[in-house]
Amino acid sequence: MDKPVTEELLDATQVAEILRLHPQTVRRLVREKRLTGHRLGTGAIRRRGLRIPRTAIDAYLNESAVA
Repeated sequence: MDKPVTEELLDATQVAEILRLHPQTVRRLVREKRLTGHRLGTGAIRRRGLRIPRTAIDAYLNESAVA
């Protein structure tokens, strides 16, 4: 039986470091649906945060590359 593939999930700060952007810019890109992200938790006091798959970062970079 094959082992299930788990995708690396990064938070906004980690993605910001990779893309050399501010974390708020990363959150805005997710809000505008230009970058795929997943919200974890539903708590009013403490949400667990935003997680972005590594493949979404690669897709964003490929999409925004200048030819």
